[in-house]
Amino acid sequence: MTQGERGVWLATVNSKPADWFGTEHVPILIEYVRCVCRAQVVDGQLKAFDDAWLATDDGLARFEKLTSIATKTAGMINRLATAMRLTQQATMRADKVHPKPGRKLWQREPS
Repeated sequence: MTQGERGVWLATVNSKPADWFGTEHVPILIEYVRCVCRAQVVDGQLKAFDDAWLATDDGLARFEKLTSIATKTAGMINRLATAMRLTQQATMRADKVHPKPGRKLWQREPS
């Protein structure tokens, strides 16, 4: 596992109770971690993309390929996260959700 993958792995498993994942979940968890890291690589490529490159066929083709990969990877991350019950939808009932006082995610200090 790369350092990036290890970080995603730890963040994911530490976000759930100790008994959330069993050994049978390891393969799907590994694929989830890999997809998240792939998405970060593609995101970096998209951030580095110069809009002026869209004026050329090669630039447009590259942009289309990167956005296609990003879309497919995001879909896979969503499917894997849902399968492992990592999403809010999988862990909360809409009729039971009540706002909690405190700082919003973007207002908190990174850990």
